[in-house]
Amino acid sequence: MRIHRLKQAALVLAALVLLYAAAGFLLMPWLIEHRLAPWLQQRLGQSVSVGPVRANPFLLTLEVRDVRIEGPHDSPVVAFDRLSAGMAWAGLFRRTWTLDTLALQGLQVHLVREPDGSLNLARLAQRLASPDGKPGQGAQAAVLHQLDVSQARLVFTDLTGDQPVSATIAPLSLQATGLSNMANQRATYSVKATLPDEGALDWRGEAVLQPALQTTGQVQLRGLQAGALWPFLHGQLGLSEVHARADLSARYAYSAGQSLQLQDMAFDLSDVLMARAGEDGRLLAIKRITAGGGSLDLARRTAALQTLAFDGGETTVALAPDGRMNWALGGPLPVRQTELAAPDWTLEVAALRIDQVGVHYRDRRQALLALDIGKLSGSLQLSLAGGAATRVRASGIDARLQQTTLKTPGALQAGLTLATAHLE
Repeated sequence: MRIHRLKQAALVLAALVLLYAAAGFLLMPWLIEHRLAPWLQQRLGQSVSVGPVRANPFLLTLEVRDVRIEGPHDSPVVAFDRLSAGMAWAGLFRRTWTLDTLALQGLQVHLVREPDGSLNLARLAQRLASPDGKPGQGAQAAVLHQLDVSQARLVFTDLTGDQPVSATIAPLSLQATGLSNMANQRATYSVKATLPDEGALDWRGEAVLQPALQTTGQVQLRGLQAGALWPFLHGQLGLSEVHARADLSARYAYSAGQSLQLQDMAFDLSDVLMARAGEDGRLLAIKRITAGGGSLDLARRTAALQTLAFDGGETTVALAPDGRMNWALGGPLPVRQTELAAPDWTLEVAALRIDQVGVHYRDRRQALLALDIGKLSGSLQLSLAGGAATRVRASGIDARLQQTTLKTPGALQAGLTLATAHLE
């Protein structure tokens, strides 16, 4: 009798194992392929396709291939070649969804800024949150031990201007550990990306996602080309040409209460050119601009640089007949009532150095007044405060001028010529 009961228990257990295996190996892939895609399509209002799906209920692993969420701009909003995930058995007994690994290969994201200024992904996220577009409440606790995104591609398109402009970041990789929506759980992350024109991004840090975002880390950009950003800034700056190669680095800290702070800021700009159409349009042509020891506090609206140096090149400052300065970039910015009481921005430069820079000044308001300094070299300390009126304070001035000429209205030759001059 006892043996008979054991046989029955074994048969029931075997049947349960077979049912579990069938549900995991067969039913789950079928549901994802034939039910998840239509549900997402209805929820998002976009065409969704899902490729082959494989699941292993004993190892708690899942693999999904060839997923595409189509968009209205002749390219998928989100697509990836392969998603693989591994779930932890322990999470099933702790009422916490726990993923040991989540890996995405061949991820493609097309981020579009629509003509009204909204982002296409923000709209999709709002639709996915709940049928009425409002975020759900009481989300299940979840932990992701390791996230790995490789060979990703990000395309950004801006449709707010007269002509659409796009930029592509590829390949892009992302690794993160310890992600969680539970309170005070610290995660680490690192991002590496190849930017347009052979630039590179290296970004790493730590973050707490709940109850409020807090993050610290460091970011480094190498070989960033201004030409890659130029299509997005052309309409705002009113310039006809911009060139520069930039290396930048900084440590950062952000929290909801303290806003963004940057420390140890440094940048190195080479072959800098800023120009606009028309007379006196060559605003700046500098071989190299470097800065170090910088800091920025957005909440206090303060910035500081320990060093700032301009090496080689020239700059032109000009006043047009109507009094407009050639350096007046873009149009006037709208002033919001909430910004009227905001403190002024301040910039402190402890040591500003200029070496072998030509300076040209033109005043065309009545008749031409031209001042040319062939080579300007020197150093000073600089303090700027911007608000209703910009205030400039300079101290410790030590300047050396070479090949200086001043031409007054109606003069055929320079009215004043100095081979060298020294100002202190």
